[in-house]
Amino acid sequence: FNKIILPPYLPHRDDILRDWSRYYDIMEYTDSLISDILKELEECGEAENTIVFYYSDHGGILPRSKRFLYDTGTHVPMIIQFPKKWQHLAQGKAGERLNEVVSFVDLAPTLLSLAGIEIPDNMQGRPFLGEQREEAEYPYAFLYGQRFDGTYFRFTRGVTDGQWRYIRNFHNHRPAYMQTGYAYSQSGWKDLLSAWKEGSLSKLQASYYEAPQPVEELYHTSKDPCEVNNRANNPNYKKKLKELRNATLGIMRTIRDAGIVPETMYEELSENGTIYKTIQDERYDYDAALKIALKASSRNKKNLRKLKKALKSSDPVMRHWGIFGCMLLGDKAKSTLPSIKQLIQDREEAVRLTAARAVAELGDRNTGIATIIDLFKNTTRTAIKKRSFQILDELNAVPMDIASLAGKQSGYVDRMINDYRARKGLDRDE
Repeated sequence: FNKIILPPYLPHRDDILRDWSRYYDIMEYTDSLISDILKELEECGEAENTIVFYYSDHGGILPRSKRFLYDTGTHVPMIIQFPKKWQHLAQGKAGERLNEVVSFVDLAPTLLSLAGIEIPDNMQGRPFLGEQREEAEYPYAFLYGQRFDGTYFRFTRGVTDGQWRYIRNFHNHRPAYMQTGYAYSQSGWKDLLSAWKEGSLSKLQASYYEAPQPVEELYHTSKDPCEVNNRANNPNYKKKLKELRNATLGIMRTIRDAGIVPETMYEELSENGTIYKTIQDERYDYDAALKIALKASSRNKKNLRKLKKALKSSDPVMRHWGIFGCMLLGDKAKSTLPSIKQLIQDREEAVRLTAARAVAELGDRNTGIATIIDLFKNTTRTAIKKRSFQILDELNAVPMDIASLAGKQSGYVDRMINDYRARKGLDRDE
């Protein structure tokens, strides 16, 4: 372990070092497997007919990798080998490294292009190789995070050009380190959580467990490869911040990113189709919804007047973000408590749930929690049940009669309850 150099966001602890070491061992082992596959292609006479793609998933067992929009969670290696007969389809020479931004969504159209198959008009992504190659519409990879391990919601978006990285945290009221079931089944993650509880982490290392998180993050990745120096509030980088912020929002507007709609609303809003179809409908005022989501998540009191106006909107998405923004403002928005209390009777369950959370946070904890418990017990929608349980967990208000329902709920809800019981040290058979 003494030869391992960890990034500054991780402490030197045995289980973390062991996972780090194991990860390197796995990469070396995987390389040997690829060598065997290439040898097999040679032996069966297909090496000169085969273009080989070698790339990884974005996941892993290491803290701050999968589920995070940092370079460690989104940047993956990719090597493409062209035999001589197909070299004309490549964009570079053998052994050359290309800095072109490519995303996984680009792989499907690229394979069709290499195979000489016409790419359907409705296929997303761009072909970056072959005769149908297209130049990038913008020099960024679009980054997104929404639901993790099927249970944990944290709405984040961003872009990177490989040199710089921008992240917008819409759900900045939650810690960056999400206590999801899979992550904390790994020894390194468990060790990190123990260190945080012990108070032995550095300020940087502990910051990922704290809330609120920054509204915006800006990193000069080429000079700060570990992305630990957030320059978003540095006036010297105001121009770059604006550039990448506009790029992120521009892409969201272009694709009409449905992430601004809480998942708890999907079933109600897309009763006759899909949420994608609902948001793509030009009759839906997407720009208004995105603007209020930005104002709500900015934690700026100057937006309070517009947040109050959103509480009365006919659009449940607008009402949700209006409530959410008031909740994030805390004491600065206590004057909205009576209006938000009225919304715990809203016709949309999702709005009622957001309102109940805000009521609990803004001063009437008993009413808010009672409403959330009622929604959990009586809703027929799994998304509402999941979010209800997550909020009760965040408020340290999970009643024992709900905590004892392990094995009696649908898949994801049951998983959440079991994860909760494991974290709290409760006997699952109790």
